[in-house]
Amino acid sequence: MILSIEDDFGTFAQSEVSDCAITIVLAIGLVDLLIAWSLSDTTTFNRREHKEHVEELNNLKVSLANHDINTDTQCWYETSLGFCFHTTANI
Repeated sequence: MILSIEDDFGTFAQSEVSDCAITIVLAIGLVDLLIAWSLSDTTTFNRREHKEHVEELNNLKVSLANHDINTDTQCWYETSLGFCFHTTANI
């Protein structure tokens, strides 16, 4: 299984999952990558959008840790700025 973050330009980041037990850990890791990008890229969106996006992503991490989100679905979360978290089967 592959977890990925997609945006209008294609794949932002991805991680291959070989053990279902670590799916949530890897999903949170992808969220952390997007948080790091959101904090470092201050030109794509305005400051308020960046702040709200980071807050949204931190809430997503909590939801993932609480198993409130089913990461087995193809598009399991789309952020307010249009980043979509996907799960796809290995081909």
